[in-house]
Amino acid sequence: MTVTETAGEWQPIDDSAFIRLIGPFYYRTVPAGIELRFPVDERHQNRAGIVQGGAVATFIDRSLGMGARWASHARYVRTINLDIQFINSVHAGQTIFGRPAVQRVTPRLAFMTGIFEAGDRVVATAGGVFRLDAKNKPGQGPRGDLHVA
Repeated sequence: MTVTETAGEWQPIDDSAFIRLIGPFYYRTVPAGIELRFPVDERHQNRAGIVQGGAVATFIDRSLGMGARWASHARYVRTINLDIQFINSVHAGQTIFGRPAVQRVTPRLAFMTGIFEAGDRVVATAGGVFRLDAKNKPGQGPRGDLHVA
């Protein structure tokens, strides 16, 4: 997967609470679903000078969760399981890109995977299971709002 910042219109994820503290995160729609990005800066570094794994994990959780919402039309999702393999480090000034991939959606669960990259390097791979809540009403639009509550 190669994602570039110049293609498409990136929209900020309007979020409250915790995500606002470490974001912003951005998304855009593409024919296959959604892509997300996380521009990291000095706030996200640990004492070793690399981006904190918890910041990367939060972005991965939000990315796969939004992908689950997008695929299932659920208004809300809750993370049941999240498995992350950290492969390469990220440094301030880089941008992490991700494209959630749907493996399966049932009436109550979404099984997601994703590859997350910064530049030409894979930063992490991940898989997650998400609980789906409150489907959107017919006629409300296929995706509802993407503003994760």
